[in-house]
Order: sequence, then C-alpha cells, then structure tokens
Amino acid sequence: MIQWLLNPEHNALLTWIGFAIGVIGTLLGLLGIGLTLWQLKAIKSETEAARKAINSVQLRVASFDAAQECTKAKELVLGIRVSLKEQDWHQILVLYEDLIQRFLNLSHSTSSIGEADRKILIKYTEEMAKMCDAIRRRVAEAQDTIFLRGQDRALRNFADVITKVSFSVTRSLQQ
Repeated sequence: MIQWLLNPEHNALLTWIGFAIGVIGTLLGLLGIGLTLWQLKAIKSETEAARKAINSVQLRVASFDAAQECTKAKELVLGIRVSLKEQDWHQILVLYEDLIQRFLNLSHSTSSIGEADRKILIKYTEEMAKMCDAIRRRVAEAQDTIFLRGQDRALRNFADVITKVSFSVTRSLQQ
C-alpha cells in the first residue's frame, strides 16, 4: 500500500482525494458551526423565557407582599382611630411607628407601585414622624418627663435607610 502511495503516477489522484476530504471536512465544519449557532439561539430563547418567568413570579410575590402590607396598614389606621377615641396616646404612638414602617416597606418594595405613590408614602411617613414627635412632646409635658426633640424623624430616617438597603440587597439577589 505504501508503495502505491509513494508512486508519482498517483500524485494527481491523491491530491484530488485530499482535496475532496478537505472539502467534506470544511462542509462538515460549517454544518457544525450552523448547528452550534442554532443551539445557542435556542438556549438564548429558553434563557429569556426563564428570566421572564422568574421576573413574573418575583413581581407576583412582591405584589402579594405589598397587598399584605396594605392590609396591615389599614388595620393599623383603624387601630389608631380606636385609640384616638380612647385617648390612649402610648398605644397611638406604637401604632403610628408600626404604620410608618409599613409605609416605608411599601415605598421601597419591588412591587409595581408607581413612583408618584412611592413619593407620597415617604411624604406621609415624614408627617407621621412629626405627629409622633408632637404627641411625645405633649405626653412629656403632661407627665413632666424629658423629651428629646426630633427622635421620631431620626428613627423614621433610620428605618427608611434600613428598608432601602434591605430592598436593594433583595433586588441584587434577584438578579
């Protein structure tokens, strides 16, 4: 066999055989590249579909959490009304502080709350902090106790920062 391959009479035939094998190899390589590109496109489509499904689930969970926060906030508002009728100022302060936290949770949640509504929620938390400040001042005056001014706003700001950071971390984990 080696003698036949080394014979110069067969050089042209060997060249054509090498050329044919090269053409077949090139065609198979191009077919492989085409198949690979098709598979990558399919993987990309599946990945995008999975991402959309995950985002949809996350939005539903966030919306459910927001609905729960709204329900709890409504209950707190009703509790504040009852406590106002009874003039239980300490309970009113506790309920307002909890309501502030609910509003902050809603204002920074990953649900589909509009930006204008988020700003309103933050504005109302500032107003509630001022009301708590005033209630504490009046209670302190009635009982001759020491009252530190601005602590409600400071606590609201601290809670706001903590809420922002926790939702920021949650968003980064979701991505």
